[in-house]
Amino acid sequence: MKKFIISISALALAFGAHVAAAQEPGDTTEVFREEIIIEEDSSDGEWEESYREVRTRGRNGWRSGDLSIGLGYSGLVENLGNLSLPDDAKYLSQESGSDNVNFDFLLQYRFNGWFSFMPGLGMEVNNFRWDNNMYLAKGDNGVIGPVYVEDNLRKSKMVTGYLNVPMLFKIKFSQYNRKAPYIYGGVIGGGRIFCYDKIKEGGNKDRMRGNLNLRNFHWGYTVGIGIRGLSIYARYYPQSIFRPGEGPQVEQVNIGVSLGL
Repeated sequence: MKKFIISISALALAFGAHVAAAQEPGDTTEVFREEIIIEEDSSDGEWEESYREVRTRGRNGWRSGDLSIGLGYSGLVENLGNLSLPDDAKYLSQESGSDNVNFDFLLQYRFNGWFSFMPGLGMEVNNFRWDNNMYLAKGDNGVIGPVYVEDNLRKSKMVTGYLNVPMLFKIKFSQYNRKAPYIYGGVIGGGRIFCYDKIKEGGNKDRMRGNLNLRNFHWGYTVGIGIRGLSIYARYYPQSIFRPGEGPQVEQVNIGVSLGL
């Protein structure tokens, strides 16, 4: 333990000496992946390495990745111009607890202090909780439709999961201020990895697996606005979640809050 403390102390002294080496206006020194610029104090002309006189400017290029977790609402609509359900799909009315969870790992390529490109890999899970006393199943014609239950269901939902590849662009409103707000947007494409119906009747639970005529792949747009690690996001997939002619033609909209770790 003593050797460890001595080593850390020596590293701290070397770090301090390295920063103190910049003693003229405009002199710079690199600390890990940041560049520290020493500026002259306007009051007495002395060089002070305080928070007010030191600003950081990140290096351009690839930077370490970030993990974010998003929690929001998953809704089904006719399209972005009509946020209600089609007349032939009113049975898909949802409860307010229809939640959406996203896990995204994003890399960052910074062109400058304001503009970045962020590709990544993510997972999206949607819980569509039905208002009506029914669940979804294939009919004799192979088309997905409602199956109504006489007894009251305590729970009925359809769960979908996708492995996504987001491609985003981010604009930050300050080059130096780490607390500055930012906006981002881009496209998301992905493949379905699971789906199932889940119903709860009395004390019995039943999970019915199958593809439910869902599309194997989806793509859409995403936008967001945030500050530091907290942001509000929206996603829109401009195609029906079901294959054409094999289910109701409804599109998916997500909105929620994302937290960066």
